[in-house]
Amino acid sequence: MELIKSGLHDPSQRGTCLRLLEFLSLQERESLFNDLLELASLAHADIELSHKIILTFPVDWLLESIEKSAELILNNATYEEYRCLLQLYLGIDHNLTKRLIDRALQQDDLDIIEAGEDFEKVIELQAQKISPPNSFYKIMAHTTNKSVMADHFF
Repeated sequence: MELIKSGLHDPSQRGTCLRLLEFLSLQERESLFNDLLELASLAHADIELSHKIILTFPVDWLLESIEKSAELILNNATYEEYRCLLQLYLGIDHNLTKRLIDRALQQDDLDIIEAGEDFEKVIELQAQKISPPNSFYKIMAHTTNKSVMADHFF
């Protein structure tokens, strides 16, 4: 477990360690949850895999655990962490996502507010059962000025 935990924080070993998690018990994966959430909150080559693994946890457990764990990240978060976590939250629960959107909209950082506004639009479209057009995702990615985010978020 210690080798996997340390490997999750080494970009050269991260992908392998993330793939090994599927062979661990739920209890073992839960012990690595804070590490996984940290990985899921930053844009990197394995962000999709990080999100995918988190989405394998039972929804009830995620709803009980994720906000407390995310608090450590959000206390000093930039728009990158907000966007990554909002993307993850979309796959978990509508109300969870809305709470994070509301938090983003209350920040002083205009980029974080913009992330909240962008995901507020996504939630509105989901409520109407309309998929956002591809151009919407390109606009969202463009507004971040981070090409790596465009590759991994949308």
